[in-house]
Amino acid sequence: MIKLISKQDPDILAFRVKEELEKEDVDWLIERVEKKEERMDQPILLYIEFENFGELTFTRMWAQFKKLLTHVVDLMAKVNKIAVVTSDVALRDKLSLEFALIPTINFKTYKEKDENMAVKWLTEF
Repeated sequence: MIKLISKQDPDILAFRVKEELEKEDVDWLIERVEKKEERMDQPILLYIEFENFGELTFTRMWAQFKKLLTHVVDLMAKVNKIAVVTSDVALRDKLSLEFALIPTINFKTYKEKDENMAVKWLTEF
């Protein structure tokens, strides 16, 4: 499940993902990114919190990667920075590896306790 949240900064598009990320959730997120881009004249700053995301088996990792793969070109064109906040070390490592393959997007992960640092990093130019 994915939900729009506020980070008290109108330049940041923020979401919370709980337990699972379905294809419909990814499509919805991309639609929000596109709508935000229409209203802004600068690349999007994306903040995503993962909560109780579950165990990352290889099969599950591949399924999640395939869901995002269809939208990589859209993300590359519209998103400048992505900050991910989660207590899950394996998820932070996995996402860091995946986004290292996308050179046009600045990507960082943070522990839950460092949420404010994530927001600060997004807004630094």
